[in-house]
Amino acid sequence: STIDVSIPENKDLLKSVKNAAVTPIEIKENKNLGAEFSESIAHYFIKHKRIQIVARNRKELDQILGEQKASRAAIFDEETVVDMGKIQGVDVIMSGVGELKEVNSKPIIHKYRLKMINVETGVSVLSVTKEPGIEWTPFLLFKYIIGFGYIWNKEDILIESSTVNHLSEQTVKQILHAIEKVEKKNSKN
Repeated sequence: STIDVSIPENKDLLKSVKNAAVTPIEIKENKNLGAEFSESIAHYFIKHKRIQIVARNRKELDQILGEQKASRAAIFDEETVVDMGKIQGVDVIMSGVGELKEVNSKPIIHKYRLKMINVETGVSVLSVTKEPGIEWTPFLLFKYIIGFGYIWNKEDILIESSTVNHLSEQTVKQILHAIEKVEKKNSKN
């Protein structure tokens, strides 16, 4: 997988992950895509019902940042996130940065880094890194094999696996899987 989730094995940190806000992901080349990506991540968290998402739109976020005289770039800073969380009434805030790349004249999310930060302590509860490349799923692998690489080549699969919806769904699934692993491991102890 090109998506890697790093999570501490401290179950107490995970207990704080109940109410979350997902800020617009900072993508320099396309700010609208960053907002769409964060909204899609929030959608998949809501769909899986593990973490309650406190809905915030870009206008509210800009107002909060204006009150704090902060910038969108500062969203990735733990101290700013702690201050924002106190205003928003959430336990954790997910923020991040990403980069685009063009493949066959189509912009794809090439790579990104996300953090989920506890707003009381400023401690990173988890981090996610997406490295460049195809985010293979059983369906995409099947599609590639069935097409013998002629119908759908690797560039086609790369484009499909780098869409906002695909990446946000895979990111949320991997985050929830990592949380479940830690919870299961700690429940055995």
